[in-house]
Amino acid sequence: MKAFQSFLLGGILVALLVVGFLLYKVVYEDDGSTLYRIGNTFINNEEKPVPTDTNPTPDQTGDEEATSLGSVAGKLCYPSEGIPPLTLYLQNTSTQAYIVQNVPANTGSYVFSDVPEASYIAFAYTDGTGVNSLGGAYTPAVPCGLSVSCTNHKPLAFGVAAGLTASGIDICDWYGQTGDVPPKP
Repeated sequence: MKAFQSFLLGGILVALLVVGFLLYKVVYEDDGSTLYRIGNTFINNEEKPVPTDTNPTPDQTGDEEATSLGSVAGKLCYPSEGIPPLTLYLQNTSTQAYIVQNVPANTGSYVFSDVPEASYIAFAYTDGTGVNSLGGAYTPAVPCGLSVSCTNHKPLAFGVAAGLTASGIDICDWYGQTGDVPPKP
């Protein structure tokens, strides 16, 4: 019986190690910086934008545009019983260009398709103007669990890579101070 318990415990530990390796990977860049991969999301240890290859190589068909596009997906949250209609923004951290998507009330998730390779931040605003429009974002507080000990409410940059989905980019932090979320474009 004791041998079976040891075998079972060993199997569970191996399974946890494999899952952990698939979800979290440290990548060392040519410039000596360290990136952390969690799923398909890349962040660095200073919460700065992750450098991406700005010169993708075409695939076998020569279709360069198709090889340089990825997607972004995540949950939508709001500090209320329902989720109001939202305008979602992906902002390229290098060019400051936006990709915009409007979602109706009570939409619990989103996907941006055909997103060019780059580093982005994700945020949203409720409909309305001025004080009637509230902003939320994907911030370090989201993967931290949104507890009171999670105090960084500034948008967290993530990378989009060709052919991959940057998942888990949950726009769920509506608790920051004025100025934490970029101004409504």
